[in-house]
Amino acid sequence: MAMISTKTHGTLDYLVGAAITALPQLLKCKKPAARIFELAGTGAAAYSMLTDYERGLVKVLPMEGHLAMDTASGLALMAASLMLTDERPEVRCAMGCVGLFEIATAAMTSPQVGDPDAEPAAQSVAHRIAQYVTAS
Repeated sequence: MAMISTKTHGTLDYLVGAAITALPQLLKCKKPAARIFELAGTGAAAYSMLTDYERGLVKVLPMEGHLAMDTASGLALMAASLMLTDERPEVRCAMGCVGLFEIATAAMTSPQVGDPDAEPAAQSVAHRIAQYVTAS
């Protein structure tokens, strides 16, 4: 399996955290879904700042703990998407997809900070995706 470096993961953390926080305004969802998105986005940014990796500000949370929190957040988002039956299907789908993305990213990230083998594999995956998109 391709591995994402902790440095790349850190960049994704802040970008995805901001995007998740902005989703309620973009999707025009109801208050319960908006609160879940906002909590997930700000929570991810907060524990990212506390993670002991290249993008962390106060390095107190080990990378393994960070990845476990990403997985738990992803599972919670997927569960919430199934339980918010009063919400529009596209909002529920977005929530479930964000959860799935969090889980997949956590599974593909090397838990070793500064892993020299991780970055080339992540670049290879990005290159393959770019080739697929341009070929379509």
